[in-house]
Amino acid sequence: ELRNIFELQRMSLPSTLNGFWNPPSIGTFKINCDASYFGSGDSVGFACVIRDCNGSWQRGCLGMIESNSILQGELFAIWRGYLLAWDVGQRNVICETDCVEAFNLVTQDGFGFIDPLVLKIRDIMR
Repeated sequence: ELRNIFELQRMSLPSTLNGFWNPPSIGTFKINCDASYFGSGDSVGFACVIRDCNGSWQRGCLGMIESNSILQGELFAIWRGYLLAWDVGQRNVICETDCVEAFNLVTQDGFGFIDPLVLKIRDIMR
């Protein structure tokens, strides 16, 4: 099943959808992130992984946050992915998400109230 996949990189346009993982260019690292919510309870799972241009795993993390919002989980996964990259000095990164709403919140202005996590992500992307 194909999913909407968007690349985030300092206001970049979405990548072309092809159903396969595309490696980043040489010297660039790619963060893939996702979240899940099973519809009950007060926690959302998230995960992110960083790979290089050869597809080799560099770092990753997973966990749970207290929330019943899948969007909050998606945003948290994006933020944690950037933090992982920054912690090891990787600044030339692309972050890929399948959440259109998270992509829009992070890359576009004009949504009224802005979640503090969105502001953190925008700040780290600069």
